[in-house]
Amino acid sequence: MNTRSNRAYTRTYKKQIIEHTPIYDLINYELRQKQIQKRQKFQDTLIFLAIILFAIILLNLGGAA
Repeated sequence: MNTRSNRAYTRTYKKQIIEHTPIYDLINYELRQKQIQKRQKFQDTLIFLAIILFAIILLNLGGAA
């Protein structure tokens, strides 16, 4: 793997973590992390409910015939 493809591969991560970067406002940083976690849980819940709803619809369609 050459240097160019290695750089392209490292950019594909969803979160970019920069090591040794100081956090100047720890309270706001922690608040932001909580907001991100809350949004992620909400999205995961919506996806789960959509999958369950889709499965129930498919089961009802198969049983009605």
